[in-house]
This record gives sequence, C-alpha cells and structure tokens, in this order.
Amino acid sequence: MAIHELYVGGPPSRNIGLSMYPAVPFSETDPAFTGIGVAAHKGDCDTRLLDFTGPDHALAEWLRNAVVAQGDKLGVVIVPRNVLYMGFYYKIINPVAGLSLTPSLRGKALVYTAIDASAAAEGFVAPGAGGIVTEGAVTLAAAQYDNKPDMFDLTLTAYTAGTLSGLKMIVSPVLKAVATGGYR
Repeated sequence: MAIHELYVGGPPSRNIGLSMYPAVPFSETDPAFTGIGVAAHKGDCDTRLLDFTGPDHALAEWLRNAVVAQGDKLGVVIVPRNVLYMGFYYKIINPVAGLSLTPSLRGKALVYTAIDASAAAEGFVAPGAGGIVTEGAVTLAAAQYDNKPDMFDLTLTAYTAGTLSGLKMIVSPVLKAVATGGYR
C-alpha cells in the first residue's frame, strides 16, 4: 500500500521540474502543517474537485508517472487543526466501472462506507456512520475534534489499472473552526 499525497496547499514540493504532485508527505506534527488554518474563502467546506479526466494538468502528469495499485491511499484534503469535523459530502461526476473508494481520516479508527464510483451519485457521510445519506437526517454523534491537523484520504478499495484516469469527483469535508481569531 502506497500513500500518494495529492492535496492542495501546505509546504512547497521539491519535485523535479517543480511538478505539483506528489506533494510533501503529510505529518500532523510538522510545523508546516500545524500552522494551516481553515481557508477563509472556503468557509465550512473544504471542497476539492478531483478531475483525473485530463483538464487538471498536474493530476494528469502525476497519473502518467505514478504506479497506482488497489489498496493505495490518496491524500486529497488537509483538515486543519482545531476544527470540528462533521463528515463529508461527495459527488461522482464522471463514474468509472470497477472503482470503489473508502474515505478516512489518516490515523483515525473510524469506519466509513465505501463510495461506489461506478455510477454517478452524491451523498453525505458522517464520521463512523454505517452508510451514505442521500437525503434526510444525519447523526453527528461521532463528530471528531482534534487539535492536530489530519489528512482526508481516499483508499482505492476496488481498482483496476488505468481506471483512475476516467474519474471526476468532488469531495468536501464539512468543518467548523473552533479556534479562530480573537477580539479585544
């Protein structure tokens, strides 16, 4: 199992030719990550479009040069420290037959339902929830707080070589900052 850091933000990469990916390996104790806060322009959702179909040239270049296998993790969104993590929204825009992704927060022992990426779909998953909610009430009883940053990962639980190149999806961790600013 390999970890492929495909997040946006964080410390600059030292890749040959200044390629964006792979990004610097994530560490919850590295000062380069502990100083990252919630992006003011994104509000309570840190939405990320993962477009492996071609228009995202950095992802396309990484995919041409990477060796990807079933069981690999894709680190796709940095979750800043001092946030209440309530779950995540996802939307499969361009489905890929035979592809399944299991979300997780790196280092957390939460159980998530795998996302079937073989059909166009969208839904919300709360931490530790037993399923995907497509409409209606969700329980946030397992919402997570951490004073260290985390990485939102997608594990390739069902994957055939080359199928990732057709995927286009949105992932959006839903966060609430609990330690921002101060007033006098």
